[in-house]
Amino acid sequence: MKTSSRLSVAPQTAAVLQRATASLAPWSLEVHRDPAGTHMGLHVEYLGDDEAGSLFLLAHYFESLEGWGRSLVPDPEVLLVRAPSGQWVPLAVRTPWGSVVTAESGDGGVRVVRAAEHRQLVQMVEAWIENVERAALVQAERARAEPNQAA
Repeated sequence: MKTSSRLSVAPQTAAVLQRATASLAPWSLEVHRDPAGTHMGLHVEYLGDDEAGSLFLLAHYFESLEGWGRSLVPDPEVLLVRAPSGQWVPLAVRTPWGSVVTAESGDGGVRVVRAAEHRQLVQMVEAWIENVERAALVQAERARAEPNQAA
């Protein structure tokens, strides 16, 4: 992958992303829900593969009743690529206030198109995924998938 590690998320963030996406097949969607109902569910979608790696969309959504009907509003929605090396690089983010593309995937790698914004996006993804892990959204799903064998 044609990126420096500075352009990808930290290893601990990559580990959480790997757990969140491990059970997905291409073109599938999974929602990691908070059993207590306190936190928004984490929507994880495997969009497919390109030359740079596997593309994933991760998001929290809330329902808006504004306008002509109900709609899902991203808060946030992040597009990431997972390289064959295991590196995770965010490409774009969308929030209720706007969106920005900071990098492009294809042609065998990732090309950053907005360097300052990309560094901020990497930091935002790391903080967000740390909060997701604290909320146990990914672990809650894993615990159901792997029942405790100690009895």
